Amino acid sequence: MAQTLPEPESPGAKLYSKKCTKCHGLPGPKRHTAEQWDHLLVMMEGFMDQKNIPFPADEKKLIKDFLHRNAR
Repeated sequence: MAQTLPEPESPGAKLYSKKCTKCHGLPGPKRHTAEQWDHLLVMMEGFMDQKNIPFPADEKKLIKDFLHRNAR
């Protein structure tokens, strides 16, 4: 069953869904607090860098803002 995201039509939700399913399933934003998401985004950026998957700053900001708005 597909993950239902809050704000499904927002640019942040769309990018989160597209970018964050390249390597793993899509965790719901309420799974973590904003602080936890910040830490995880840094980790994911490192993994993406190792795999030569681009993660431009503007995309990271869109995803981070989306996760912060919808974190637990």
